[in-house]
Amino acid sequence: MDVSRLTVAPFRASSESVAALMGGHVDVVSASSANLVAGIKNGTLRALAVSSASRLKGALSHVPTWKEQGVDSVFTSVQGTLFPKNLSPEQIRFWDEQFRRLSGSREWLETLEQYEVTPRFMDHAQATAFVREELKAAPALLRELGLNK
Repeated sequence: MDVSRLTVAPFRASSESVAALMGGHVDVVSASSANLVAGIKNGTLRALAVSSASRLKGALSHVPTWKEQGVDSVFTSVQGTLFPKNLSPEQIRFWDEQFRRLSGSREWLETLEQYEVTPRFMDHAQATAFVREELKAAPALLRELGLNK
């Protein structure tokens, strides 16, 4: 498909884009798996590909990856908490520890499983490095797809 011929509709969240898809306002969306599970399970949505490195489990286990379909791209959706930029090292350590504890809790892991989200905790330093790498990789992918000028 010639992606330069697509009309891209911006949404604030993938849940909004899925609602637009369900309402017939758009033809295709890119959304996080948590927003697709119910529709996949009840048959109102059909997934074409997952952008992870390997197939997901559960309701999306039958969906091939982009790589399996010849698109050399891997992308994972990351959930995070944002803070003001001038936190002290002590504050960063405090919040890293709180979120580390939360990420190992039974309730959190059960919620992730319910929405078929792969757990992956990153502390402040790891998350910062991850975002920097993603920001470096994005322009090349957009160029390859012809989506930036």
